[in-house]
Amino acid sequence: VAQEGDIVLVHPGLYKESIRLDKSITLMSESERDQVIIESSERVVHIEASSVTLQNVTIRQVSPNPSAHVALFIS
Repeated sequence: VAQEGDIVLVHPGLYKESIRLDKSITLMSESERDQVIIESSERVVHIEASSVTLQNVTIRQVSPNPSAHVALFIS
């Protein structure tokens, strides 16, 4: 479990899931841009913390009705 201020390195790949970031962290790819893809048919990333950095991560929403959901939600 990540703690406030942590840097989370993500291995290259396609991750079919939704994530919720409720701590101030950096989420970054271990490799080049477009090598880490987070994909969901619902909200892909929900940010609830005051300071979050996403670096070299592709966010993709694959809903059949794109207007029903947002890929990135910041609350």
